[in-house]
Amino acid sequence: MGFTKSGVIAGVALVATLATAAPAVAGIYISREDRGVAYVAGNKNANAATFDNSCDGQDVAAQYYRDASPTTRRTLWNKTGCNGSNMSGAGSWIFQMRLQEQFVAGTDYYSAWYYDYS
Repeated sequence: MGFTKSGVIAGVALVATLATAAPAVAGIYISREDRGVAYVAGNKNANAATFDNSCDGQDVAAQYYRDASPTTRRTLWNKTGCNGSNMSGAGSWIFQMRLQEQFVAGTDYYSAWYYDYS
């Protein structure tokens, strides 16, 4: 149940389809089967996206930084529940992202930060 990061990952098409007409996935892709999925869709006009595949009742989020405001940490919550997805509006290139899962009665889970300097 480890993390996966790659420019091209098998199964990305499935996640993009589930995330309601997402553009092509580029840059950062974080998948944790027991937590959720966070990824970048697009390049210059990038969208952050999340998918809750754990169906455990915990909300998931993508925390990320954009090129246009590199010191502003943004958070995209996905509170739609089991197999739900959420996508941000288009913006500048996303160069750093991590996955978050919220535990109301405990400590939240955070993945490592993943970077895309291309």
